[in-house]
Amino acid sequence: MKKTFTLIAALCMAASAWAADIVLDLSNPVIPETLNFGENEFINETYDDTYEWFEFPPFLLSHIHGEGSSWGGAYWDGFTVCKSDYNATGGLEHQWSNIAGGGMNADGSVNPEQPYMLCYWGEFYGPEGAKVMFDDGNTYFVKGMYVNNTAYAYYCCADENSFGRPFNQEGDYFKLIAHGVDETGAETGTAEIELCGFHNGQFSGITDWTWFDMSALGQVSGIFFTMDSSDKGNYGINTPTYFVMDKLTVSTSISTAVNDVDVNKQVAGVKYVNMAGIESSKPFDGVNIVVTTYTDGTKASTKVIK
Repeated sequence: MKKTFTLIAALCMAASAWAADIVLDLSNPVIPETLNFGENEFINETYDDTYEWFEFPPFLLSHIHGEGSSWGGAYWDGFTVCKSDYNATGGLEHQWSNIAGGGMNADGSVNPEQPYMLCYWGEFYGPEGAKVMFDDGNTYFVKGMYVNNTAYAYYCCADENSFGRPFNQEGDYFKLIAHGVDETGAETGTAEIELCGFHNGQFSGITDWTWFDMSALGQVSGIFFTMDSSDKGNYGINTPTYFVMDKLTVSTSISTAVNDVDVNKQVAGVKYVNMAGIESSKPFDGVNIVVTTYTDGTKASTKVIK
């Protein structure tokens, strides 16, 4: 018995020793081979529809949805790389901006010369609009990433704009939702963070690089992002569906994926939703979607069976 216990303990220690965090590193591109920034501080390949994916091993990030989808270099969606230091109000010409004024250094400080990943989620494409896969075919446990607003989206929420109304109604929201998927394409869980909102009579929005805890996604073979807003029209969301991100982090082990969760994160409420969409404060028999809301406005959901 002692030998068996010793062997199990040794295996556990070995697994822990081999566990590793993997962080999206924009200094290590494979596709494109180098990052060449143009006058507007986005990479030259942004409007090139020969690049359906950008690759920073082991991460693959969706870009253009097939040849011809850039409409001759006039359109793009998905992910691209920028390093704009512009963080004031402005229109579509400033879609590349980051309201923090630049990317994030290793110590968390802002650097206008530090590249970051920008995403435009094309609502038309749904789950395919902003997708992250892994080039090695492995699955990983998701930890999270740093996110921020673009100045363009932030000021469209804060002020009057040509597409929609300012956020001045109680409960207004603009949020980013992360979805995990397994090898079969089934969702493993979701996590969300509010980028802008209007609550208790006051507008607020993220203006600093902010950690987005995505550990509720669990073990995934891919991640896709969607966005939602309280400002909608006949053609969908009026709010410009942009966000910026940096240092997307996954782990080879569930232990390292959950150990860094903020212990100070306070739960504001938990609700259970059954397959018919009915909500309850107590779990239903069978399949439940458990939605946990935290006091910082973030939410996480997981699927459980009672």
